[in-house]
Amino acid sequence: MNSNTYSITAQEKQFAIDYLNRTGKAFVEAISDMSEKQWYRRPGPGEWSAAECAQHLLETELYFFMPSVEKMLADSPDPDRMKETAGKEQAVIDSMEIRTYKIKGQPWEESSDKVIDKAALISAFQAKRAENIQWLENSDGNFRANFMEFPGMGPIDVYQFILFIAAHTTRHTAQIQEIPVLQEA
Repeated sequence: MNSNTYSITAQEKQFAIDYLNRTGKAFVEAISDMSEKQWYRRPGPGEWSAAECAQHLLETELYFFMPSVEKMLADSPDPDRMKETAGKEQAVIDSMEIRTYKIKGQPWEESSDKVIDKAALISAFQAKRAENIQWLENSDGNFRANFMEFPGMGPIDVYQFILFIAAHTTRHTAQIQEIPVLQEA
């Protein structure tokens, strides 16, 4: 069996690339013109500021995206499990984009006095997102036969995980976009 047996289609790859590009651009646009007051404002007790949301997205891009993908792809393909993940793409996206279910951050992710350089964060995020997209453009991995267990979703494949990362960006971009509205209310 060749290494492309469980690859994604050209259409799936293009969808993921476009989705990563679109969500990354929307995130950067959401924070670029924020005032310092908006950047650091917490909408409520125990809730993240835009700066903290942005830092979380950068850390996800830097320390979670590729390490998770690499770990998944390092495992031997298990085509017998493909039926467990078939058709979960929209559910993975919805689990992040539909924000009716709130996910509470870990206490160590809540630092109220941390200074976060917005320009440096944007630059680092854009560079890492571009690197991850370039990797995807050039990859022909076993995206459909390598898996991870994901909280609330059960097993997801590599392709679905990539969609999760893009949807996660949308989730926190929406959270950020609510902050100025809350401030004006």
